[in-house]
Amino acid sequence: MGNTQLDTTFIIKNLSSGKYYWSVQAVDQGYLGGDWSAVDSFQVKNVQTFYTADTVCLGHTTHFTDQSVATDGIVSWKWYFKDGLMSSVQNPTHSYAASGTYNVKLVITSTGGIKDSLEKYIIVKSRPVTGFTALEACQGTPVTINNTTDNNGLSIVSWKWDFGDGQVSDISQPAPHGYLMAGYYPVSLKAVASNGCADSIIKTVTLANYPTAEITTSASLNFCEGDSVTLSVTYNNRYSYKWMVAGTAITGGDSNIYVPKFSGSFSVEVANPAGNCITTSSPVTVAVKPVPFKPVIIPENYQAGKCPGETPVRLIVNQTVSEYSYKWYRDGMPVNNAASSSYEGFLLQGDYTVEADLNGCRSRSDKLIIYFDDAPEKPYIFVQGPTVWYLACSNDSASKYKWYCNEKLIDGADKYYYVANRKMGDYRVSIANDKGCYTRSDIVTIPTGVTGINDIDPFKGLQIYPNPTPGMFTVEMDNNVFGELLIKIITEDGNDILSIKFEKTTEHFSSQIDLSGQANGMYIINLMIEKYFAARKLVVE
Repeated sequence: MGNTQLDTTFIIKNLSSGKYYWSVQAVDQGYLGGDWSAVDSFQVKNVQTFYTADTVCLGHTTHFTDQSVATDGIVSWKWYFKDGLMSSVQNPTHSYAASGTYNVKLVITSTGGIKDSLEKYIIVKSRPVTGFTALEACQGTPVTINNTTDNNGLSIVSWKWDFGDGQVSDISQPAPHGYLMAGYYPVSLKAVASNGCADSIIKTVTLANYPTAEITTSASLNFCEGDSVTLSVTYNNRYSYKWMVAGTAITGGDSNIYVPKFSGSFSVEVANPAGNCITTSSPVTVAVKPVPFKPVIIPENYQAGKCPGETPVRLIVNQTVSEYSYKWYRDGMPVNNAASSSYEGFLLQGDYTVEADLNGCRSRSDKLIIYFDDAPEKPYIFVQGPTVWYLACSNDSASKYKWYCNEKLIDGADKYYYVANRKMGDYRVSIANDKGCYTRSDIVTIPTGVTGINDIDPFKGLQIYPNPTPGMFTVEMDNNVFGELLIKIITEDGNDILSIKFEKTTEHFSSQIDLSGQANGMYIINLMIEKYFAARKLVVE
């Protein structure tokens, strides 16, 4: 008869805590006992430690749940996570910095001071560490993206790329990705390993703009020596700039502005450091023109302070250049019809200069001061007509008078006035002081308004208003004749009542004159500037 195995369960309740020893004997039906088994033992506790914990992937939090019991209650928990850290809360959470197996120990203390502990192995699974690199690129160039994920010895079962423009991919290494527009794109990568652990990363990929590089100029690109022009492109504080002449970089040309002072073909290279996107402008050609040599004035028939008499003074440019044109100035104002290498006439006192011009580039001489200590002031001629032409010198107290018609001396005309009657022509007068020093007037033409070379009338459009006037009236004109303007008012019978001088330096001239207190009646207003003359009637009421 073979052996028969008998399973028997014994339940003993309400045992006191302590250590119990036990042995078992088999008894047959005849109540004969066999050998006793080896002695064993068991411990009865009133305090028992137990807990559970989840298995997680690295980077996730492990949750610990206490399931310990104590008949008199638990007053403290001590968790030892075996990574150098611990906790004293009942149900802690803990994040491990590395994957692996950790033998975590929990020690509890009952209200009665009894301690118990339990160590269990918990697992933190390894996970892949995703990563990629992406080089910045310029608009129109595909972006190269390299997968640099660390598998950590795991097998990757799935990849997921999102390129930030609505396009995705599920392969490990995608081809270079082309974007339609420049901008900043959030690119993400997720990798899932065979152990169920995953990792993901997001990076911003830059697709940069090509800069705008269009040169604008502040003035003409053709200018004279000593001048300059400002070249510029639109400024962006993220860009860098490199100015070049004939393709060679200019030292210090690292701003969006460059001011060349020499001839050449200039361009600028504008770089966007994002993607190293470079745009080179179209070249602009700067041409610097030579400036004429500074002219020198040589005077003839002139000694400083000495009256030249009736022989005109001649100013000439020393060493004239045929390619130059010249223009003369007195006291900084241009002299009418004085545009050659010499200037001759009965000159007014003042500071004379001459300007040389070569293709629009100019240089001016030093000043030559013309003055006559002995000469009377330059006279002016007042004209009244037209039935009978009457000419009067503005200086009626000179020692001598000489009147000329068409540059011929008029016999017997030795007073401060001359009646020309109906004889037309160019008239002038020369006056002398008691030392015999003559000063010559400008030429006036009868009939007035005919001025000779250009046959212009600077007093065309002259306005005198109101006319009739109660006394106060305005004289107004617009013309391109400059110089000393003399306004003289005489009565119908030729008596002077007012003489006023103005310096006309602009095209527009306007001044008020007051005849309040004068008798009512007709008055003649004579106006003279340079060699031009006009007469107008004014009624005072």
